[in-house]
Amino acid sequence: MQIVGNGLLGREFKKFISPGLDVLIVASGVSNSLVISDDDCLREEELLSKLLNKVSCKVLPIYLSSCAIQAEGVKTKYMLHKSKMERLFLSKCDGTIFRLPQVVGPGANPVQLVPWLFRSTIEGFPVQIQRGATRNIILASDVAKISIELAKKIIQGEVQKRSVYIIANTVNLFVPEILCLVESIVGKKARVSFILDGLASLISPSEEQHEIARNLKISFDEKYTERTLQIYYDWLVMHESSAKS
Repeated sequence: MQIVGNGLLGREFKKFISPGLDVLIVASGVSNSLVISDDDCLREEELLSKLLNKVSCKVLPIYLSSCAIQAEGVKTKYMLHKSKMERLFLSKCDGTIFRLPQVVGPGANPVQLVPWLFRSTIEGFPVQIQRGATRNIILASDVAKISIELAKKIIQGEVQKRSVYIIANTVNLFVPEILCLVESIVGKKARVSFILDGLASLISPSEEQHEIARNLKISFDEKYTERTLQIYYDWLVMHESSAKS
């Protein structure tokens, strides 16, 4: 089992490496949807091409993509890039794509929604959020666990190989609801103002995930998002305490 990438997902997958599993997990590339340059896009395209040109036919390549590309309306540069990478991936190998929603965990990119909401609430920065926008939040370690088990099923021929699977929480929340959870965890009100726009994009996981999650005892219930946010906050407090000592 080979994992390419040292970011949040790359680190989590390396904790759950399954010996003897002939899988290549591509967990690197453009991850910040807010800031994306032509150089970032080219770097990921070249890395992906290089990896796939030398991958063994005995190995199952898996590309970690984004559910963002499914959103309706105007396509951002990030969405167009991820769509292009998916097409490149499937043109070069007999692999599988796992699309992911908002992934949260220790060491998450501070510019992503959840870290930004926590930081703004803790430090009292003004927050402007879209009232109608939704997010689907999943814990990075759960992504890794479910992905590995799904990869095993693909290799064993239980589910289709050359396909796109969505690994996600079963619950979607409006961003103001997520902020309320953050405020409750921190014990402090955010300095928030609302704007009316925002796309309500409802994400549903692939059917294949349900049995896997049950077997792993991962419960995507109504409290799942809150538990995930608490895990991130506990890490943040510990991390900042260690940095000061």
